[in-house]
Amino acid sequence: MRPAVRLLLLLLTLGGVAAPARAQVLDRFTDGDFTQNPAWTGDNARWRVTPRVGDNALGTDGLAEADTIILATPSAVTFGTWRFRFAFDAVNLSTANGVRVYLVADRADLRGAVRGYHLQIGTNNSDEVRLYRQDGDISTRVPIGPAGATGTFAGDTGTFTLDVTRAAGGGWRVNVNGAEALTATDATYSTGTHAGFWVKHSSAAGRAYSFDDVEITGQAGPPDATAPRVDSLRYAPAELAVRVFLSKPVRAADGAAAFTLAPARPFTAEPLSGGTETPGFVLRLASPLAPGTYALTARGLRDAAGNALRDTTLSFSVLAPGDVPAARDVVVNEIHAAPPTGQPEFFEVFNRSAKAFDLRDFRFSDNAGGARVITTQPTPLAPGAYAVVTQNAATFAAAFPGVQAVQPPVWATLNNDGDAVVLRFGALVVDSVAYAASQAVAGKSIERRDPDGPSTARANFAASTDPRGATPGARNSTFFVDAVPPALRSAEQADANTVLVTFDEPLDPASVTPAAFALGGTRPTSAALEGDGSVVRLTFAGGVPAGALTITGVRDLKGNAAPPITTALATLAAAGDLVVNEILYAPIASATDNRPNQPEYVELFNRSDRTLALRGLAFVGDANEDGVRDTLRLGLNGRAVPPGGFVVVYDADASDGDPATASRLALAFPEVDLTSLNVVLAPVPTVTSGGLVASGERIRVVQRGITIDSVFYDPDWHTAGLREAPGTALERIRPDGPSDDPTNWGSSPAASGGTPGARNALTLDPADPSIPTRAGLRVEPSPFSPDGDGLDDATFLVYRLRSETATVRARVYDAAGRLVRTLTGAALAGATGQIAWDGLDDDGRTLPIGIYVALLDAVDERAGRTETYRAALTLARRLD
Repeated sequence: MRPAVRLLLLLLTLGGVAAPARAQVLDRFTDGDFTQNPAWTGDNARWRVTPRVGDNALGTDGLAEADTIILATPSAVTFGTWRFRFAFDAVNLSTANGVRVYLVADRADLRGAVRGYHLQIGTNNSDEVRLYRQDGDISTRVPIGPAGATGTFAGDTGTFTLDVTRAAGGGWRVNVNGAEALTATDATYSTGTHAGFWVKHSSAAGRAYSFDDVEITGQAGPPDATAPRVDSLRYAPAELAVRVFLSKPVRAADGAAAFTLAPARPFTAEPLSGGTETPGFVLRLASPLAPGTYALTARGLRDAAGNALRDTTLSFSVLAPGDVPAARDVVVNEIHAAPPTGQPEFFEVFNRSAKAFDLRDFRFSDNAGGARVITTQPTPLAPGAYAVVTQNAATFAAAFPGVQAVQPPVWATLNNDGDAVVLRFGALVVDSVAYAASQAVAGKSIERRDPDGPSTARANFAASTDPRGATPGARNSTFFVDAVPPALRSAEQADANTVLVTFDEPLDPASVTPAAFALGGTRPTSAALEGDGSVVRLTFAGGVPAGALTITGVRDLKGNAAPPITTALATLAAAGDLVVNEILYAPIASATDNRPNQPEYVELFNRSDRTLALRGLAFVGDANEDGVRDTLRLGLNGRAVPPGGFVVVYDADASDGDPATASRLALAFPEVDLTSLNVVLAPVPTVTSGGLVASGERIRVVQRGITIDSVFYDPDWHTAGLREAPGTALERIRPDGPSDDPTNWGSSPAASGGTPGARNALTLDPADPSIPTRAGLRVEPSPFSPDGDGLDDATFLVYRLRSETATVRARVYDAAGRLVRTLTGAALAGATGQIAWDGLDDDGRTLPIGIYVALLDAVDERAGRTETYRAALTLARRLD
């Protein structure tokens, strides 16, 4: 009899505080049945309980054909521990043979649009483990954290114990056989209904996998440990009431004795909404409050989980007539110009002064002018208080219950294509905030970040991140007190005499002078602000000097001064500095191949020893009969690529997420770290590019009218028979070799079909241990099996010559001494290199298995030296 199998949901009450629900799944399969206690469902006919090393285990029982099978069991655990044993036998984990273990899923159908998390074991022949979050169908999944070390699941047979833990804060840890494989953080999903297994197998591997000792323990969802707080209060003299707004609902019954008012005034407390819980209270006064300052204390309020509000005292003022504002005493704090359908426009003001005002003394207008009355009723605006002015008070109250707002007699429509809100007191413009069409995001208000920050700086405003789309009557969701000095974003050469220096926020014009800048000790003849005030144009007489750029004394509009800055200058590229390094012109994009779609891309490589400015970089086509050249501008102003770095220009579309982690490029090539500082990404929308590259055309890289590099690539440059061209990039073999030399290009042997943003798989690393330490020839791998399975499909002739440069010729002979393949004719090469062979003869025919001999001749005419090297190798194929 196996141990009891339980699926428990417990709700414990300790001292009136609800504890988190606990859950458990345990199955060791010792009873030989997976259909009950607990029930596993899915492709039941493709699974079986089978003996394994003296114990039963859940094994796959797939057909003798390529297939994908699933099995799931109910599990509500979303925070806790998942532990299981995983084994595979006589199979290499790969794209065709891989496993997903769904830890958290919102459905039993693991082939469907799952929302949750899963482990991937074996992908793209990497023998690694990865953690993914899935947001719908499989194309939505994104990797969480780094991959486990390649080779973790190496070999064709193995048994492993995996432990996965997830803490309440969303921190994940994956251990394999007791050793940490990866850590990650993601707290997107906190509910789930199932866990289970997804197995993709080839025709020979239907029974290659098994799982055992499944233990899932933890809680269903995170605990509610957040205490309520008082968000704001508002005195409403017309109602003889003080409205108190809380951050979350509390027990309505607690309100009767929860509040005291000083100086003491009689009142009664009513919940803002009906029911047993309320997000706030209305304190009904017996008589109006006289002008002065009052303190309201709240204590003893608890939410439904028992979390108690800390004793809180808030002060508020009742108007004394006659206070006159100075400029910016009251600021426009929030503008909702593009509300959702059915909600009204509004703007909010904030009293940042120590004075109390009456809102009826103010007027407002839009960009068209014409001051309008805000309200005719006495409406206090105490120090530190907010006031909301809305187009329609009734629909506003429905959208934001409990938030007080006033409706002017005449409203000035806030235009979505750009407008302004101007606050006036008599002839004084107290504050004015203009916004552009791009800031009026549908459904989201425009929030001021720092109430003390400038009203004219676009950087001081941002779209609301509140789930409601706005925060009327409360502190803005994007609130940020700017005590941070301006930070340098980039410094780049724009032309022969000009340098552009970009900061992360607008600068105080008074601090931007030629004396604040020096390049290699030389000061510019002028320093001028451009755009929104965050870009400084420096002009030098006689050309841009060499050396480091130093910056001293610049300030932002709030007066925060930047410390002295010294930085390298990104300079313009010379011809040959930035070369075309990799081209994927025929990507794979299919809705049925269960792999991410690839985008077209062109990779550029900085082979210089300088940081290169990318401003104005473009792809320019050949001239047509009218002399017109198609030009694709890459939009990289302000960007730079370091020495040895990459620029990846790829075809983006609306489905792409973050370019470095969730774009089609990132998902299709997960083994490349696109977040590296060595990689500059240039997404080009399809609607703009009309297709990035086509089969067989010139790619000309131009900057300031100068051709930096040019390649007229040909599909025939692909290694014959090594891999079908769709989905496989053309890689440059030697970065310092000629761009238009067909022998300097070949098919990428990378598992994903390319290496965008990383060293080319065909490019030999000078530090590669496979390079002979002395002059000679080595062939790796041997044996190799060119059967198209993505594993050892090609072998490489890796050589070291005594000469620094020589004319190299490489050939392959069979065991009878017959020439079967000429790999290269007489081609100029360096002291080290590698040449690929795909196992085909000169006519593209498949050669039989057996022993072959690689022969490499090198002639150095200057030194009068000839070198000849031989190496034996074995061509093998899988026996089915």
